[in-house]
Amino acid sequence: MLRPAGRLAKIAAESVHVCFVMMAGRGTIPFQHPFSATGSVKSTSQCRGRCVAPFTTYRLQHPSVFEVHFPVPLFLPPGTRRINKVLDRSSEYFEEWWWSEEENGVGRGGGWRTLWVVNAASIMERADEALLPAVYKEVGAALQATPTGLGSLTLLRSIVQAACYPLAAYMASRHNRAHVIALGAFLWAAATFLVALSQTFLQVAISRGLNGIGLALVTPAIQSLVADSTGDNTRGSAFGWLQLTGNIGSIIGGFFALMLASTTIMGIAGWRIAFHLVAIISVLVGILVRLFAVDPRFSDGSNSNSKPVQPKSAREEAKELIKEAKAVMQISSFQIIVAQGVTGSFPWSALSFAPMWLELIGFSHEGTSVLMTLFSVASSIGSAIPLAAVLLLALPDDPSSGVAYAIVLFIMGLSTSWNAPATNNPIFAEIVPEKSRTSIYALDRSFESILASFAPPMVGILAQHVYGYKPVPSGEAEKNGLTIDRENAASLAKALYTAIAIPMTLCCSIYSLLYCAYPETENEREWIL
Repeated sequence: MLRPAGRLAKIAAESVHVCFVMMAGRGTIPFQHPFSATGSVKSTSQCRGRCVAPFTTYRLQHPSVFEVHFPVPLFLPPGTRRINKVLDRSSEYFEEWWWSEEENGVGRGGGWRTLWVVNAASIMERADEALLPAVYKEVGAALQATPTGLGSLTLLRSIVQAACYPLAAYMASRHNRAHVIALGAFLWAAATFLVALSQTFLQVAISRGLNGIGLALVTPAIQSLVADSTGDNTRGSAFGWLQLTGNIGSIIGGFFALMLASTTIMGIAGWRIAFHLVAIISVLVGILVRLFAVDPRFSDGSNSNSKPVQPKSAREEAKELIKEAKAVMQISSFQIIVAQGVTGSFPWSALSFAPMWLELIGFSHEGTSVLMTLFSVASSIGSAIPLAAVLLLALPDDPSSGVAYAIVLFIMGLSTSWNAPATNNPIFAEIVPEKSRTSIYALDRSFESILASFAPPMVGILAQHVYGYKPVPSGEAEKNGLTIDRENAASLAKALYTAIAIPMTLCCSIYSLLYCAYPETENEREWIL
């Protein structure tokens, strides 16, 4: 809400703190409040320059309307969050600011309950993504697929997922994000069921492509909902918990898929059972999100529902979305984070072949699941280039060295997983207005996913055509299978390291530019508000 300075402003609020700050002038703030409220008024004093005193804080006990007369412009005090946009730095307008009823921001609109069910959705999303890479070897044997073909399955899903991110941004910014997450869960669950039922490589490819639609809807909606449900002081830790729960999902999906891969239940291959189980649980989680998650923009008393909104045509909506995307892409910090993310996501996508590589070395399904679980656990609580070299090139190709593999995987996971939850996601929430958060997360995932989606097939191409990977002929599986597997493991390890070392070097170099760009982001942000 904006009104010219010096005129009467009417502000309606429910169970929120409302804070007003005077700047560069002397004035009085007479309150007319026919409601029960607690608070204090600090005495007016002379302000010079960019001082932010005095200020008034009131806690409203009930939905109320009160009137305040402001003779001077108002500006932001530390620790508050904006709900309107600034028209011009030099204009004679005041700004209204607010923070949630708990200072850390959690609790607004069922915040804790929302975070619980949204993190559950994140668990199942990552579990679904981890299923196929965990059973690459079994799927390849069942469908007669090469590493390049297996990598193309992930490529197809990622391309569809990246192409659907603009749709995800539109739906999450114009509709209830809790409902969007539930819809995405239902869609990816249906596609996962289809993968379990597929009998040919083409059927699996089509099903994985459809799976990308549901995953695309969920990711930006989850991230923006977490950002809106937390305050500035707790947003980093909230994204850290989101990263933790996501890695738990990877552990669940990968571990149980690997454990079931070599089994047969009622004549059904174990890897198919794993897909069925994840699909069923995803449907249940989608129902929980639909019933219990609350989007602050659509909660009772939200300003999103308090005023009738004129419906816009699809063309107008598209123009508005494109305009918002262009504004976000002009922010230098966003450009740098996306650039490093494009290169930094490539190695993580390439590591989808890690379970297959460990099995080719000679590790059992159980041993592979333990090692990959250890890596995910370390990623949940934690320089990739030298560690990857030790893991892939220096350690002996022998399953008897399992302890050494476990130590290196743990240290590598511990030291390579900090940037997204601790830096990227909180910065994204700060450098754009609240209404643009869904767009910035969707754009980030879209740009990063496009290049990262080529990592698995690139690993397959390098392994087969550069480093000498040779599929085991069906007639020699028992005779020379172990020898060929060891040779293929060495080829795959070299391909993996190539796909990790070069992009990670570029990622580190690009990240350094953020030290110069981030301090200037506030000035850029004001241009798009």
